[in-house]
Amino acid sequence: MSKDQEERIQLTCSGLKCDNESCDYENPTVKVEDYKEWIDKPCPKCGENLLTQEDFDNTMVVIEMTKMFNDMPEDMFQLITDASKDKKSILDDYDLPPDTERVNIKLDMHKGVKIKEVTAVKKAEEE
Repeated sequence: MSKDQEERIQLTCSGLKCDNESCDYENPTVKVEDYKEWIDKPCPKCGENLLTQEDFDNTMVVIEMTKMFNDMPEDMFQLITDASKDKKSILDDYDLPPDTERVNIKLDMHKGVKIKEVTAVKKAEEE
C-alpha cells in the first residue's frame, strides 16, 4: 500500500484499565509504546494486575495483524475479501445498515481478544 492510500484498518490503541472487574481504575494516557513497562504492575487503586503478559501479547498480535492487512498488496487483499463474501456479514451480526462502508470496532484484550462493540462510521467521521 502506498503512503498516499488510505489505510484499510485504522487502529487506535492506548490506555489501560484494571483487570479486576470490581475496580474502576483506568489510565487513558498510557501510550501503546509504553505498554511493556506496565506488564505485571499493580493497580494503584486495588493492587490487581493492570496488564498481564498474555494481554500485552494479544495486543501486539492485533497491532501486527493490522500492519499486515494495511501493507498487503491489493490483489492479495482482494482475494481474501472475495473469499469471505459468501460468509455471514458483520453488518448482519451487529444490525448495521447494508450501505455501511466502514465500521468502528472496540476490542477487549483481557484474557483473549473479544469484540465489545461494532458501530457504523458516519461519513463525517471518515473525512
